[in-house]
Amino acid sequence: VRLGLGATGGKIADDADAVPTPAPRNVSAPKDSVSSLSMPDGDRFRFMEQAAFGANASLDFRLRQLGAARWINEQAAKPYPSVPYPNLPLKSGNKNIGCPFSLPEDQRFRCELDHYSPYLIQRWYFTDTLYGEAQLRRRAAWSLSKIWVVAADKMEQARWHLEYLKILDRHAFGNYRELMREMTLNPAMGNYLDMMQSTRTSPNENYPREILQLFSIGLDELNLNGTPKISGGNRIPTYTQDDLVQFTMVFTGWTTCNAAPPACPNSVPGTANYIDPMVLTVGVSNPTAANPGNHDIGAKTLLSYPNAPFTQIAACADCIDGVNDLQDIKNYAADSLEKTLDNIYNHPNVAPFVSKRLIQHLITGDPSPAYVARIATVFNNNRQNPQQLLEVFRAILLDPEARGSRKTAPDYGKLREPFQLAVNFLRAFNVKSSNPAASCQNRSDGFISPQIVPMGQEVLSPPSVFSYYSPEYVLPGTSINAPEFNILDTETTFHRSNFINLMTYVYIFYQDGDFSVVPCGTAINLSEAQGWAASDSNGTALIENLNLRLMHGAMSFEMKSDLLEAIAAIPAFDPASRAKQAIYLVATSSQYQVQR
Repeated sequence: VRLGLGATGGKIADDADAVPTPAPRNVSAPKDSVSSLSMPDGDRFRFMEQAAFGANASLDFRLRQLGAARWINEQAAKPYPSVPYPNLPLKSGNKNIGCPFSLPEDQRFRCELDHYSPYLIQRWYFTDTLYGEAQLRRRAAWSLSKIWVVAADKMEQARWHLEYLKILDRHAFGNYRELMREMTLNPAMGNYLDMMQSTRTSPNENYPREILQLFSIGLDELNLNGTPKISGGNRIPTYTQDDLVQFTMVFTGWTTCNAAPPACPNSVPGTANYIDPMVLTVGVSNPTAANPGNHDIGAKTLLSYPNAPFTQIAACADCIDGVNDLQDIKNYAADSLEKTLDNIYNHPNVAPFVSKRLIQHLITGDPSPAYVARIATVFNNNRQNPQQLLEVFRAILLDPEARGSRKTAPDYGKLREPFQLAVNFLRAFNVKSSNPAASCQNRSDGFISPQIVPMGQEVLSPPSVFSYYSPEYVLPGTSINAPEFNILDTETTFHRSNFINLMTYVYIFYQDGDFSVVPCGTAINLSEAQGWAASDSNGTALIENLNLRLMHGAMSFEMKSDLLEAIAAIPAFDPASRAKQAIYLVATSSQYQVQR
């Protein structure tokens, strides 16, 4: 290389026979920016919406320090939850006993509200989402809750539902097979899908149907990339009604663990035990061939596919030989359950089915088949890994289809479901209490659910086992899979805008009345946005900061132009009104409400 500084006389001549250096034949992959400390601003803000519940200053600072990959490692080791679980002991099934009339009116009201409604667990969930440090675990558990569905409004007591949420948290970075076992024996699930009522003489198909259709393999055989297999022009069913009948027999005879401790550590006399896993009840003290109890001890045929670990469960001869029959039935039922779950878990559909659902909940509603195949491969490669789901979530978040500052494909992205829309927006503006009382510590009380319900989603209480919306929903007039649009209509759109208006121009008021149902309220902090507005009279600084904070730098030129015009209509000496106008217009725009 020759370098001439200030030389005159024309071009410096090349050496004789010199030729340009050719491009390398094998181009190395670029350095993974998400593993470095130089994650681009736009991609960093996108990542905070995908791996967490939105950007805030502390999370942004930590990602600047660590980069995404190292941050995921840190999150895996975080204690959880940051906001302690609510203290909810089991109560009597009779509300009048659990919260007796002898209590003063205010105490009885709070007793019923705290223990016999989802009030406290919804408050806790919002608070941990808004302020918790274990953001990735909370986001992962939220995604899994939309696969393994249980509804709070179907639970008699909040404590019944809480153990289900603890299982999701505990296994959010764990192994899917272990999650399957714990969920199958969770009393809240047993109650919600009627497995608890299923007996040999009165079998119930609800749980076996849903563990197959919605929790593991789906209705049609899939390729590794999530696309359906085709035979003779038709899809290939994964199971038949006859198969379902066979599975139903396995799930008979299970109920709450109500024996005295230590056999059932959390059992309370006179109260259904929704904390400990379900156990088998044989129903009779001396089972005979004519009456073997509540569990079906006959032979069962499971799903048959290449390399299936178990396809047959033999009948239990020992269960009716008159020697230790009660224990034999329990052992047989437990062994049958494990073989059945192994049969389901090792089905080739599980990896693409679960992987696609998790991509949809975190990144985009219509992921490419290649994206699904890459994640399904990670799922399969980690089948024995106790941190299987951590590796799956890591792969989803660091995949090339997830990363980058700007995505322009028309079918890419996902509508922010109401819960996500609310917490993303609140976290972006340092959510706080609207009550100045010192006892609130300037933090929201988390009583936000009533503002979300009109948008079409009651948090922790989905309307059906299909969750809040169908994962298969296709946007009308297109071929785009867009699940969250299933709950978007003219009415819910109106309420989405109303929520942004409420939080921007007013706040959720705290109430000293009604026995402090809303003790602290919720508001956003607009001081930073007002500073942006005050620093630049033409509004450019305000727009560009909102562009990064809310839209990771992807705001269109047309939208910026419209915002400048709207801001200019407000006098420059009123930065507060300018800030509110801009925030409202950005957050209600389609460009913001669709996470891309």
